[in-house]
Amino acid sequence: MGIDDLMEELTLITAQLALLEKDSKRIRKELLKQMQGQRITDLENDSIKVHLVKGFSRTSIDKDKLKKLFPGALEVCSRSSWVDDFVKVTSND
Repeated sequence: MGIDDLMEELTLITAQLALLEKDSKRIRKELLKQMQGQRITDLENDSIKVHLVKGFSRTSIDKDKLKKLFPGALEVCSRSSWVDDFVKVTSND
């Protein structure tokens, strides 16, 4: 298999992956909605486990500010952001 064949195959797989990711996002969004509505936190079948993760606040570091200031400025430079509920899927393999 030559480099052109590999590039063509990779191009096809990349396009398929983009479609699968789009479908996965749509399904996860709907599953989240259904699980929240039915107050379900965990689902499982022979292949996957699904866990509803409740939204939470995430704190991150503003690296640009931290570079300008000293390491003790961590509290001044940190910021929090909200993380919405989401569905976590793990394989049973």
